[in-house]
Amino acid sequence: MQNAHAMSPEDSSLSYPLSLMDKPSKSRPMSITAAPSRLQATDQRTVAAVLAIGTAMATTHDHAQMLGAVIDAVCTVIDATTGGFMRHDPAQDELVLQAPAFGVHAEATVALYRVSVADGGNAARVFLSREPYITHDAQADPRFIQRFVRLFDTRNTITVPLVLRDRAVGIFHAINKRSGDFTPADRDVLSAVAPLLAACLQSALMFRAVEQERHQLERSLYTHERLLDAAVSGQGVDALCATLQQLLGRPLLLLDGLRQPLTSIAWAIDPALVARDLYDSQIPDGHVSRCSLGAGQWRVAVVGIALAGARGGFLLIEETTRPLDAIDIKAIEQAATLVAVELFKRRSLGAAEQRAAGALLMELFSASLDRTRAQAVLERLGLPLRGPWRVVAIGMAHDGTDTIDDAVHRQGIQIREALERALGALRHRARLLHWRAGFVVIADSAAAERFAERGLGRRLQQTLDKLDGLRVPFRLVIGIGRLEHDPAALGAALASAEQARDAVTRLAVRGHALSFEDLGVYRLLLGTNGADEHAAFARQVLAPVLVPERATLYETLRALVAEDFALARSAEVLGVHVNTVKYRLQQLREVFAGDPGRGELRLEIELALKIQSLRNKSAV
Repeated sequence: MQNAHAMSPEDSSLSYPLSLMDKPSKSRPMSITAAPSRLQATDQRTVAAVLAIGTAMATTHDHAQMLGAVIDAVCTVIDATTGGFMRHDPAQDELVLQAPAFGVHAEATVALYRVSVADGGNAARVFLSREPYITHDAQADPRFIQRFVRLFDTRNTITVPLVLRDRAVGIFHAINKRSGDFTPADRDVLSAVAPLLAACLQSALMFRAVEQERHQLERSLYTHERLLDAAVSGQGVDALCATLQQLLGRPLLLLDGLRQPLTSIAWAIDPALVARDLYDSQIPDGHVSRCSLGAGQWRVAVVGIALAGARGGFLLIEETTRPLDAIDIKAIEQAATLVAVELFKRRSLGAAEQRAAGALLMELFSASLDRTRAQAVLERLGLPLRGPWRVVAIGMAHDGTDTIDDAVHRQGIQIREALERALGALRHRARLLHWRAGFVVIADSAAAERFAERGLGRRLQQTLDKLDGLRVPFRLVIGIGRLEHDPAALGAALASAEQARDAVTRLAVRGHALSFEDLGVYRLLLGTNGADEHAAFARQVLAPVLVPERATLYETLRALVAEDFALARSAEVLGVHVNTVKYRLQQLREVFAGDPGRGELRLEIELALKIQSLRNKSAV
């Protein structure tokens, strides 16, 4: 102000760009080059405002501080309490309050005040008409949005449009004159410096955009480096997901290809619900897409993870509370790529381990293996060292035949991982290993017999049904081999398990599993017809009466079979009363847990006795 009043005649040669000055009034154009002696009060205040604005722009590097200094300078010239800019947002066609404004410097708070140009109001009218406006009573003025009046305790105001190169970029408000009401002279001053105010606003917006881009670049580089550090740390998928969750500050869920949880951090949505809603969704690999879960209750960003030509899983980030920005999305996509690499590495290591385990299994199932070497192989495989043992053979069949697809060869690791997870706590007692076109488990008797449970078989089948990439529906078939006390006999246990497994398909057995002991006569019909196998069958069937204390029952059984279970003739052959035969028959029913004179049990007993008789004759 003092500098403007103290201008000497020698300063009359100073001039200011006409683009920075509009006419202060329609009646009299303002001459910037006029001598100070001829300057009127309005002209002097205009020059003072121009000098103050120029000083603020030249000496302040921070865009928010520069705008604050400009607002203070202009308001000082026209004796206003405070003021503020509103910038036009073309994307939303809104006027948005620009921080700092009306003494408030918090950008997040100031930016909440925005008005639609289409909704009218004083700011919108000035912006559209490009004509300044003065009011002496804002509370009673119908042009004013009362929310603005109450928010800033507005009594009177001047509003001028901000036009730059014939393009309206916003408006400027000055409110609450300290001494009385705003005058036309005050309006003329603001109108004269309005183009310079427009340039200040545009410059501040450009500086802010550059600063935001720099900040975004720094954040992007930081995010990229953190994820790479997590990847090279060697701590695996869990460390990668933990790093991503920390960077985003949002709940995270990683699902495998079967939509089962691999990692969950701060995730509150039921994974089963997520799996159901994702089942029919077309999720692209490598790129973030949005979907809603729980009937629109949650909004998530999800990216598919491709793994060696197959679906490796899904990475989900919740964004219900606030949307992700471009850097967040880029970080998620980068993390998905790194997770795919980690999963592929894990599977590659798993494949190598399985190949080594396969070589050891071939040795373990060899007929020439002795007990000491068998124990050493069990130890290297990490299998139970103390028996007795059972072998469980697991395969997949379809079309009612025993044909096994090449799916195990193409997706064996993925299938094995899925089945292992379905085993639950049992996986710690029963290790699943690749064997030929299926899998085997070598476990203690109690753990192996769990595979005959309907609930476990149903859970394993459901897991198989969900597996992506299988060409046709498969039925899981499980055979549980006979009990072996000698680790060198595990090859024979495997043969019995495979025989039981094949019987599940050939005999159309209800359920998924069958034990070798339950094959009955089918052991002979589906077996190799070897003499040793026949002898083992006979011993198993007749085991309840082959103990010395039941020798009488054994002889009675032989007589009953020979006399076609006629009680009187059997009593005559045995030389006992018929009631004695009746009593012994009842004992036979108890020890065999069934009627030895009926159904498949009778057939098995008759075959077992014939085999035993033939072996006895051969021995003679």
